Amino acid sequence: SRQTNSRPSLSREASFEEQQLQRELDASRERETDLSEQLRFAEEEVRKMKRRVKESQVENELLSKKLERLYTTQ
Repeated sequence: SRQTNSRPSLSREASFEEQQLQRELDASRERETDLSEQLRFAEEEVRKMKRRVKESQVENELLSKKLERLYTTQ
């Protein structure tokens, strides 16, 4: 009789623990999803910045050549 009374209690504790673990797992998955999304945004920003740097380098080279031509024609 004593064991049967303790079993439901253990079962409730296990059930509570399982629910707690499930909530933690769900929260962890949500954080993972959020971080993955942030990473995608950051990677896209890196691509955009690399493109801008490359465009600036090309523009800088063109301006340098124009300046060089100006100095040589004077």
